[in-house]
Amino acid sequence: MDLHLSAKSAYVYDVLKNKVIFKQNEFVQLPLASITKLMMALTATELLPENSRVTIKSEFLREEGDTGLLANESWRMKDLLDFSLVVSSNDGARSIASVVGAFDLKTADYDLGRKDFILKMNTRAQELGLKQTYFINESGLDEENTSGGYGSAIDVAKLMQYILINNPNILEATKYQNISVSSLSNEHIVKNTNTDVA
Repeated sequence: MDLHLSAKSAYVYDVLKNKVIFKQNEFVQLPLASITKLMMALTATELLPENSRVTIKSEFLREEGDTGLLANESWRMKDLLDFSLVVSSNDGARSIASVVGAFDLKTADYDLGRKDFILKMNTRAQELGLKQTYFINESGLDEENTSGGYGSAIDVAKLMQYILINNPNILEATKYQNISVSSLSNEHIVKNTNTDVA
């Protein structure tokens, strides 16, 4: 196959046939950016039921990029996950990590909960055999000139395969150009940041 890519790394894998279609520098460790949110979503759904309640605290809204979340707004976790993945919301990812982490630790300290949640993201990556992958935060947002997460193309393919086989519901909302998703008090109409979605 004669392909010319501008990407530094690529890995195309047929999940149904268990077959590699194309690979190029698939083991190179690169910044993950918002792909990090896939592991955030997987970790959250493995720690708490989708109907769990997440309330947005004002301190969670300090992340870069305002996606329309409101302080003190409460969400069903699944709806906030959908919102966060479709619009790539750093605030939404921070809220989920902080609240789910604190609940799992049985603490009222959201910073401690968030740190533990990120630790669990890293543990889960190792359990899934993602050898070039690690996370500094839950969103992939750059922190002090370093990415919020690193991984390889082959690791991303393995993560996607695991989600598609074991919890495809995580990705359901991301196939639409626009979605209407509601918190417990407000409706949000949001546009997918993935411009390739038809």
